[in-house]
Amino acid sequence: MKQITFELLRHGPPHNQLLSPLTPYLALCGNHPATSLHTPFEHNQFLHRLRALGDRAEPGSRAFHVRDTAQALGDLLGQVPGLAAEMNRVRSGESSAPCPAEASPAFHLRMILSASELALLPFELALSPAGFPGGGQHLLLQLDHPVCLTREVRRAAGPAAPWSGQPKVLFVAASPANAGPIPFEDHLRALQNQLEPWANHSASDPERYASLLHVLPNATCDEIERICSRERFTHVHILAHGILYEDGFDIRFGIALHDRMNPDGPADAVSGERLATALCPVPACNQPSLPLAVTIASCDSAHQGGVLALGGSIAFALHQAGIPIVIGSQFPLSAAASLDFVNILYESLLWATDPRIALNRLRRRLHALYPATHDWASVTAYAALPDDFESWLTQAHRSQTVSSMEAALSYADFVIAAVDPASSNPPGPTHGRNFRLLAEASTRIEEGRRRLATLFTNTGAGTATLAGKLAATEKRCAQVLFCFSTFDPARTTAYTGQALALLASSRRHYRDAFELNRQESWALVQFLSLDLILSLLRPVEGVPPPILEAHKEHSRPHSLWTLAHALSLHDLQGPSEQQRIWALGNLAELYVLLPLLMSAPVKLSAARCAAHANGYAGELVALAGAASPDAYYLRRQLLRYRDWYARIASIAAIEQPLTAALSALPAARLY
Repeated sequence: MKQITFELLRHGPPHNQLLSPLTPYLALCGNHPATSLHTPFEHNQFLHRLRALGDRAEPGSRAFHVRDTAQALGDLLGQVPGLAAEMNRVRSGESSAPCPAEASPAFHLRMILSASELALLPFELALSPAGFPGGGQHLLLQLDHPVCLTREVRRAAGPAAPWSGQPKVLFVAASPANAGPIPFEDHLRALQNQLEPWANHSASDPERYASLLHVLPNATCDEIERICSRERFTHVHILAHGILYEDGFDIRFGIALHDRMNPDGPADAVSGERLATALCPVPACNQPSLPLAVTIASCDSAHQGGVLALGGSIAFALHQAGIPIVIGSQFPLSAAASLDFVNILYESLLWATDPRIALNRLRRRLHALYPATHDWASVTAYAALPDDFESWLTQAHRSQTVSSMEAALSYADFVIAAVDPASSNPPGPTHGRNFRLLAEASTRIEEGRRRLATLFTNTGAGTATLAGKLAATEKRCAQVLFCFSTFDPARTTAYTGQALALLASSRRHYRDAFELNRQESWALVQFLSLDLILSLLRPVEGVPPPILEAHKEHSRPHSLWTLAHALSLHDLQGPSEQQRIWALGNLAELYVLLPLLMSAPVKLSAARCAAHANGYAGELVALAGAASPDAYYLRRQLLRYRDWYARIASIAAIEQPLTAALSALPAARLY
């Protein structure tokens, strides 16, 4: 996304200055000359405007103030020649800021404000002045060239690196006695729906989201501080009412949380500074625990309030504390709009897609659905993003896609173990339940497979890790379809054909993984495994054998076995314990497969192959542990030969080494 930086400065400290047409400001934009600027507002006059904009006036009066304030702010922006020049340069495909070739056609307007009184101005409401994109329309709603506006604090730092693994969300909710109800259940369901791709679906409902979502339903500041001291959260969502409190001679907006000394009593008006201290504690390791993003579904959470004392809105305080992205509301936010707020933002934040595009989508949706309000302009985003943000997003999105796929595969393991593919249950209650479980597992894996395939395609040549994940996913899809065939005889032929096509595609992706990184011996072992299975398929009436891409090694699987064996023996001497564990798993499977290679240069009896397979599997258990994921993964892979491949291919020769290897592996489960 192309970027424009716009900054407003004045002399003196950031606080203790009122809005006045007499106060000069310095406007800086890109490399253009500085421009002197004066606001058209007297402070007291503008406070009356804010009262009207804050739903404290009649609808007709509020609509007038919305339009009039939007026009005044648009005229103010129009006085900065450098800003108009930058926007038109971006429109013509040029920019003074670096931008990746694949950047979005939208652009990002970074507004850096140092003066507290300027934070009162709702720039999000501004009309587009003459010479800007979509002149005469609201700047953030026009489609001539979409704009995302974020505010920024100079001291705030962006994230250093993307997170990996599953997201972890803290949901803070509070509804003290004097604050009124909140849509707690609706927001909880919305968060759970957005976390669904990473949920543990093999667990019961209360535990399904246990590792992903921590809920504080009657939150106190003390509870927030304690949980954030123990655990690190990637995202925090706050649902509470805004509340006025006195800060010396100033009036500020805070969050209405429960009082820790009297939870059922009046609200504890928590300031932005207190909330920042609770959300960003310094634990025993002396490293601050900062979430990547905080969303605040609370009225006036981004409202500056008074300007006499140092400080600002809740969103400002959290951002100033170092949280890279903070999204709040500078006016009251309706309950209906708050649900769109959480759904659209968390769809972007959890998948690590560009939140600036999500903000643009959110504004347009709120404007379309709630014409009687200006919820769309209420949304205020503070953001300090790293220079390589697009690269950051790519890495984080890849991590989240892989993580969601792992959750889907884990659920497939649970379903496949629960639905014994070696037996064909007659129709009945259990039959129907099994079919529903398989259908759900199939849907989840297919969704993950599409996401992985899109990610693999969009990265050009892809990466070995992505190719391997895609191969594993398609293999698991094929296994689920095989299970389907045992419960729906009428469609056995169709399911079998689909399963074999997926196995052939999986085989191709394992080859891609090895060619992308010749050190990945595991990919070569899995390619060899599927190559042998597909070459030894038994004929199935009505199902043509899958078409396999020709390659020079296809007629010489013993060469692949020898190469994989040599690479695994080399890895077995490596310095990394994990590398040695993977090498042991590879070697155990290679000796299980060896009896299928009739022309292999290494000719061993079935008994010798069994001894090797058992020995390597036993060494893996001794090194990794009986309850380790590696022991589980090897057992799961070997069980495929017994419970699945043996039913579709002529592989009876591996029975003795397969049984020996399985006997060394504990029957443990991870799901």
